[in-house]
Amino acid sequence: MFSIGHFVESNKDSVDKLVAQQPVSSEMDNISRSFRQIENDCAGNEQLQEYLEELRKYCYQYTEVVLQFNQLFTDNANGKLSEEDYESGYASIDAARSRVHNATIDAFNILSRLMVKNGKNNDWIKPLAQGGRIAYGDFAIKKTVADIIEFNKKNNEHNGSTINE
Repeated sequence: MFSIGHFVESNKDSVDKLVAQQPVSSEMDNISRSFRQIENDCAGNEQLQEYLEELRKYCYQYTEVVLQFNQLFTDNANGKLSEEDYESGYASIDAARSRVHNATIDAFNILSRLMVKNGKNNDWIKPLAQGGRIAYGDFAIKKTVADIIEFNKKNNEHNGSTINE
């Protein structure tokens, strides 16, 4: 399983910057609230829970490829890459981003359709469908950031630390 702990560990150099770039806002609260409702609606249904985990995995994977893009841009701006390395890296990451973005959109849409088949509310998909590819990607990244914040809070509480936000 691709967990948020695994994501944070694999991307520890980029996670703090990612969280800092996403201001805590009502939009983040809405995404967290929407996802909690989706989780509640999927509870007790093995198929829905399986697809929910798939969706979560794709949100993390999409965010990870966006972080790779950001790192490529930073390295290029800092003169760490030759033109050839930049172009090669860009082509490789862009192809991966496109594949993962498509799979993430599919995961959102499949879960939504399965929820309807199981008599569950899928109103959460409407703003994504209306907003198109960008809305799906933004939601995936913000969902990942919300999970990182929650993961960090739990770790800080577990370790007896105070939370500095």
